[in-house]
Amino acid sequence: MDIARYILLLKPASPLKLQKLLYICYERFYKKTGTFMFGEKFLAYDYGPVVEDVYNQYRGKREILSINDAKTVYSISDEAVSPITYRLSKVENGEEIKEVVKSTVSEYSDVSAWDMVDITHKEDTAWTHARNEGRNTEITEDIILKAKPTE
Repeated sequence: MDIARYILLLKPASPLKLQKLLYICYERFYKKTGTFMFGEKFLAYDYGPVVEDVYNQYRGKREILSINDAKTVYSISDEAVSPITYRLSKVENGEEIKEVVKSTVSEYSDVSAWDMVDITHKEDTAWTHARNEGRNTEITEDIILKAKPTE
């Protein structure tokens, strides 16, 4: 959940776009390091890869960031470090995780949520391989390795 919140800290997004950004970060980090960014698994939902915990946390919400979310920082100065950024700095590969997330969020900053759906649904992506096995199928390590990168 911290990585989802970190994405939102960098660039607020709809729940749909958040899931796509989260997946692309996850896939890129795995292909770069050979390790997963976090333990939760992605499932091949109708509109693309989804982490169920993140989906359940934010589904149906237009604005994800809320004043009641104590784990989110809304405004930071150059000297301040958000709790999310601090926690990510302390995990194994934390700096690499932040680097992948920052570059991915920057790259897709101006891409709409629905265009992100189209990107994850391109032929031979991990999502299409998993969907060929059935709805809401887990996107496994083997599927990620044999698929084309999501771009």
